[in-house]
Parts: sequence; C-alpha cells; structure tokens
Amino acid sequence: MNYKIFIFFIIVIFTSCTLKNLNRINFLDKIFDFENFKTIGNIESETSEEKIVLFKDKYGRVIQEYNNYYGFWHQIKRGDSLYKISRIYGVSIDLLAKVNMIRKNTVINWLDYLFVPVGEDYISECERTEVELKGDRFIWPVWGRITSGFGLRRRRFHKGLDIAAPLGTKVMAADDGIVKFSGRMKKYGYVIIISHSDNFETRYAHLSRTLVNVGDNVKKGEIIGFIGKTGRATGYHLHFEIRISEVSFDPLKFLPESPTKLAEIYLEERLRGLRP
Repeated sequence: MNYKIFIFFIIVIFTSCTLKNLNRINFLDKIFDFENFKTIGNIESETSEEKIVLFKDKYGRVIQEYNNYYGFWHQIKRGDSLYKISRIYGVSIDLLAKVNMIRKNTVINWLDYLFVPVGEDYISECERTEVELKGDRFIWPVWGRITSGFGLRRRRFHKGLDIAAPLGTKVMAADDGIVKFSGRMKKYGYVIIISHSDNFETRYAHLSRTLVNVGDNVKKGEIIGFIGKTGRATGYHLHFEIRISEVSFDPLKFLPESPTKLAEIYLEERLRGLRP
C-alpha cells in the first residue's frame, strides 16, 4: 500500500514539473523572438505622437506637475519659512504643506527646495511653448527596478530616477544626441550628460566607467557606460535625469512604459546566461 502511494506521488511531481517547464518555454517564446530579436534600444512604445506644453512665467520659471499640482521649485534660502514663502507667492501654508508632504510647523531650513503650486490664473499669464514628443522618443537607459522616484526625498529634491542594476550593467543613451559632459562630478560620480533636440538633456550618474567623450554623437540605444556607485551612492544603480532648458522633469512622464516588464526580461536573460 505504501509502495503504491509513493509511486503515485512520484507521477504527480513529474507531471507538475513538466507542465511548469512547458509554461516557462511558452513564456520565453512570448518575450524573445529569436529570429527577429530586438534589444532594448529597439523597443518602441505604442503611444502616438504628442505635444508637451511648457509654461514659463515672467521670471523665467518653468511650470511643471508634481503631486497632481502645477507649480515650480523654489530653492530654500537662509531665513525662509513656510509663512514667508506663503506670503511671497500668495499660497496658503496648508497647501504648501500638503503638496510637499510636510507638517505646517516644519522648519524648512533643512530642505533644499520646496514646490510652490500655482493656479489657473497664474498659468494663463505664462508664456506657452509646445514641444513635439513622439511616444518612442526616449527609451529606458537600463533595465531594473526603480528604487527612488522624482521629487522630495529625505530632505532633498531628487531630480531623477534611481534604477537598480548589478555592477557593470550596460547603460544606453535614451535618445540621439551630442555628449555635453563625460567625466567625474562630486555628487554624481562618473556622469554623462547628453544634449538632445528641443532643449532636452539627459544625465546618467554614478557610473563605474564611461565610453564616450565630449562632442561625440550618440544614437539611441548606444552603449555609453556601465553601472557603478561612484559619487554619493550607497548601492549599484543608475541615477537618470531628463531636463528641459536646464529644468528637471519627472522621467516617468517621458519614458514609454514601466520598467517592471523590462526587469523581468533582464532576470530571464540572466537565467539563460545572456547577462552577468
């Protein structure tokens, strides 16, 4: 009796493993078209061509969206307080605290920036500029998990995305452009800055090594460096920024899709021995 039960369990386990492997093969077939394999540099978004409207006030400040409000970033100066900033810009302390996710009695001297929301009347008086943007203009420069997003983070204004990846992972240019800077900066470590059309600029920081020089023309998807943790970094990752006219914007508003799917592909490639 015990012998028959043992044989039964062996058959069940074998059948289960076989079905699991078949599902795994089907999953890989969906991700990889081995006859027409496309790298990340060739992955295109299905979104259609769009226009991004930029608003600039009479002081030259670019209006952008943050936490579902439109406004601009105010750099904190000595003596600033929520009360003082609310008086200067005509914004209630309650709204300032809400948008920046701080308390009304917070001492803001430890902040480096504060987001100041503005209303429709303010925006209506701003200079309006339209920027052509195709959905497939930018690609993800590296595959990985976002460990830190855009905005206020631990008392500081985080001007981009942190994307975790192993040491030595290849970093790609997010769009065609010309290398504006390639070298070491104090906080960024080894960093590459690329200028693009329409006053766009991308930054790739904390690299272990750079492969391009100032003045080089690079193509979207071209390998420009490798993941590291140089500069002010606690782990291996890429700090990635998208700027327009020197103003930082949330890269998620310009990138084609969530990196979660790309991270899954990356994991499968590692399992297949295609990546370190």
